Amino acid sequence: MGVPDDPTLHSLQAWAESVGFTTGTAAQEDMAWATAWEGAEDYLSTNILTGAIADERHIFPRGFLDYDTNFRYLMLEKTHLSSITSVIVAHDTGSCDCDTDDIAACVLTYDLKRSIVEVREAGGAIAAGCGCLGCGKPAWVDVSYVAGIWNTPADIPVSVKMALAVLAAEAKDIGASGGANVGAGFVNSWRSMDYSESSGLQSKTPLGTSAAANYAYQKLRKYKVRRMAGLRGRPSVIG
Repeated sequence: MGVPDDPTLHSLQAWAESVGFTTGTAAQEDMAWATAWEGAEDYLSTNILTGAIADERHIFPRGFLDYDTNFRYLMLEKTHLSSITSVIVAHDTGSCDCDTDDIAACVLTYDLKRSIVEVREAGGAIAAGCGCLGCGKPAWVDVSYVAGIWNTPADIPVSVKMALAVLAAEAKDIGASGGANVGAGFVNSWRSMDYSESSGLQSKTPLGTSAAANYAYQKLRKYKVRRMAGLRGRPSVIG
């Protein structure tokens, strides 16, 4: 989905102002909130608000499981899967008589939170409309689906709005300084002739090492879905 429309961003800006955050110009606010939104979604690996993802391409099948059984699980890029819109399978024109075929009817949701689906090629109603899926030829599939954590801005928890507001404030500060403040927060000691002071380093987080990044990370991390690096499981042939 990416950065939402202006009314959504402006509603969040108005909320932040109502709880005490200072505001800049309209251009500064839009830049800052768009930057914060993109950073949060990159970390969460999904849409903050439920939205459509079109034509995400996957190689299919993903190699073989034991005994030459095709491994038919796909892990989609965005977590928090809501629904599958279409799954178009396309073979190389020289290797199969088929052209393209929508096989969404034979895609079974295996894990909604982690966005893992299983593509089945046989067995009753689940296989209706599978077309040439069972020909065994190498192919790719373009998956269109809906994913995201919350449906509307009103559903976003206050803690997450605070995380976005803090990230936006940091982006606005960096912009207002012409980029000079991009390193702010990285100095952890100061010393003069008769006085010295040292503060602990901020923790390194996926959002950065600044105080704002640490605060946002603490608020967002419980919504981050952990997924395995590889994906293996049972064969999907249905008797």
